[in-house]
Amino acid sequence: MDYQDLAGYIPLAHIIQALDDDGDGAADASAWTLVQAAAGRRITDAFGGTVPDTYSDALEYAREIFLCELLFDRRGLSDTSNPFTKKATDQEARLRKLANGEVSVEGAGAGVVISKPANIANMEQYIT
Repeated sequence: MDYQDLAGYIPLAHIIQALDDDGDGAADASAWTLVQAAAGRRITDAFGGTVPDTYSDALEYAREIFLCELLFDRRGLSDTSNPFTKKATDQEARLRKLANGEVSVEGAGAGVVISKPANIANMEQYIT
C-alpha cells in the first residue's frame, strides 16, 4: 500500500505533512515505513499473531484506519482531536473478537431462515 491510497480518508496534503520529517515539503519514505510498521504491529498485537487469510478484508480495513490514526498523531492530533481514534479502537476490538471467535466475517444473514412469507399489504396481486 502507498500512502497516496489513503487520500480517500485524509487530504493528500495532510498525509504529506504528517510524513515530512525533514521539512522539505515531501513525504519521507522512512517515515512512511515507520508508520506502516506501527500499524502492522498493532494488527499483530490485536489479533494475537499472524492474521489468517480468511480475514484479509477485515485486516485491510483495520490497517487503513490504523494508518490514518497514526498520520493524525504525527500531525499532533491525538485522543479526542484525532478523528480516527474511535474507529481505530473499534477496529482493534473487532480484530480481537475475530481472533477469539466471538465474531465472524461471514455475512450478517448467515444462518437466518425465513420460515413463512411476509405479510405485506396488497402483495397478493404480485404473487402468482
